Amino acid sequence: MVKGSADFVLVLEDLRDWDNADHLAGLSLDRARLCIEQLAGLHAWSSEGGNAAALEAFPSIDTPMARDLPVPAFGPGWDIYLDKSSESVPSAVAGFVERFAEAAGQALQALTERSMLLHGDIRADNMFFDGDQLKVVDFQLAARGAGAADIAYLVSQGLPTEVRRGHDEALIREYLACLSARGVMDYAFDEAWRHYRCGGLPHDPARDHPQRLGRLAGALPCIVREAHRPRGGDHRRDRRAGGVRMTRSAREVVELYNLVVWNERDFALAEELMGDTVVRHEKGRGQYVDPRRGRPPHRRHVGSVR
Repeated sequence: MVKGSADFVLVLEDLRDWDNADHLAGLSLDRARLCIEQLAGLHAWSSEGGNAAALEAFPSIDTPMARDLPVPAFGPGWDIYLDKSSESVPSAVAGFVERFAEAAGQALQALTERSMLLHGDIRADNMFFDGDQLKVVDFQLAARGAGAADIAYLVSQGLPTEVRRGHDEALIREYLACLSARGVMDYAFDEAWRHYRCGGLPHDPARDHPQRLGRLAGALPCIVREAHRPRGGDHRRDRRAGGVRMTRSAREVVELYNLVVWNERDFALAEELMGDTVVRHEKGRGQYVDPRRGRPPHRRHVGSVR
C-alpha cells in the first residue's frame, strides 16, 4: 500500500492444483508435522530483534474482544448443547465448565508471556498441500503471543483424536527442535508445554490443570472474524414454507454463526443452527436426520458442521 493513500497492489496465487485440506476429516500426523515446521519458521522470524517493530502492527492474543465475546457466549452455548444432546457429561468436563470463565482469562494472560507472530486460525481448511510443500492462507486473526498457542490450536482443532492421542509431548518437542534450529534457544519445554495446555484440549482429566482449555476454547485466542453474509439473501428473511429454509450449506451455517451469533450476539439463531441433528456426509455437505424417524426427510438438508 502506498503511504498516505488508498492505493495498493494485491498479489494473488492460483492454488487450484493444490490439495485444500478438509477440516472435517482432519490432518494426518505427517501433515501436522509439516505445518508445525512452518509455524516454527514464522515464530522464529518474529523472535529476531530486528523484526520487533513489525510485530507492533499486530494485536496481542489477549484482547478485550477475545474475552468479551467467546467467554460470555460459552454459557449459552453450553446450555444449548445440554438441551440438544443425549450424551452424558463426564464429571471432569462438568467441573471444567464450572470454572471455564476464570480458566479462560488465566490462559489468555499466560499466552502473552512471549511475543511471537501467531497465525491465529491454523485450521486444516486454511492449508493447501502439494506433496511435502505447504501454503497457508487466512491471516486475518494474526496476533502476538506464545508460539505454542498456534501448536495447540493446530493439534486440538486439526487432528482426529485417534491420530493425536499419545503424540502431544512429542509434537511439542519437535516444534522446539525446529525453533532451536532457527536460533530460538530459550523456549524451554516446561514453558512451552504450559502454554500448549493453556491453549489446547485437556487431554488427560486425571491430571487436570486449572488453566487448561477445552476444544471450544481453542478459538478463544482468536479475534472474532468479520464474516460476510452468505449468498442467497438475508438470514432473517430467506425462509420458505413453514418458516424453515429447505437448504443451508455448511459455509452458510459457519458464516451465520460467526456473523450473527458472535458479532450481533443473537443467541436465538445459535439455537436454530444447532437445533437440527447433523451427521457427516461428505466434504462440505451434511444430511439432516429426523430424530423422530431416524431417517432423512424428503429434500431437506443442512450444512455439515463439526
